[in-house]
Amino acid sequence: AVRPKSRTEQKRLKKHDSYGHKKLRCEEYLSRKSREKGFGWTAFRLCDVIGPYDNTDRFWSTYLWFKYAHHIPLLSDPELSQPISLTSSTDAVLAVLCGIRAATEEKKDQKQMDISCGNSGSDSGSSLNNSDSGAVFNIAMPETPTLFEFLELIAGNSERNSRNNVDSSERWRLGVVEKVSDSELNDGVDYPYFPSVSCGPVSSEAARLKLGWVPAWSMKEAIRRACKFCEEAESMYPNELRDAIENLPKGIRKIVKRRVKL
Repeated sequence: AVRPKSRTEQKRLKKHDSYGHKKLRCEEYLSRKSREKGFGWTAFRLCDVIGPYDNTDRFWSTYLWFKYAHHIPLLSDPELSQPISLTSSTDAVLAVLCGIRAATEEKKDQKQMDISCGNSGSDSGSSLNNSDSGAVFNIAMPETPTLFEFLELIAGNSERNSRNNVDSSERWRLGVVEKVSDSELNDGVDYPYFPSVSCGPVSSEAARLKLGWVPAWSMKEAIRRACKFCEEAESMYPNELRDAIENLPKGIRKIVKRRVKL
């Protein structure tokens, strides 16, 4: 991500995505300070995060919808057919560990080189420790399903968990109905959670090549584990469960409140 030179365009983008604006400001601040103080820095750009201990409630609310109110269809939306990138919470942790390891190993290699060449070692010159330009990496699973395919995987897991592992060939099918101009006549609900950005998938090839980072699981397995965590969390975290329910669209929230055990 690079800011456009136009001030007008900068203001427009800031208004459109204040969260992205603030994250980029962090990178700009690190870049500026690293030039002033002479330290290296690394930033990880995460996509929408799923998995244990994600506290945005987006995935958990989706899971509750499909488990307890799967008969409520989605309203049609072009975004349902758009490919997306996702980051598992475990992969985010692994990226930090890989970044620390890579930076540490580069410092050791550089120190050994400085000793061999008789240099002072004041300038590492490495890609991760270079104060001239920080290292920025996208972290995302390689699979890029459409939003609808992603939601279908959640729906399949929510059914298996609620029916004690029924055969996956009999899983619930997400319904999609056409949106009509009169909102009172719509039979479905707009899906409100994923994705949080609309620029499409990203590549994490640089993180793999330079940091040795690899995703812990396939996307299907990451989604299965995230759903398993949601299932277990219903009894383990009642306060957070209430928050996830309150995060649901109004009509679905009423159904889930009647059916969930609190």
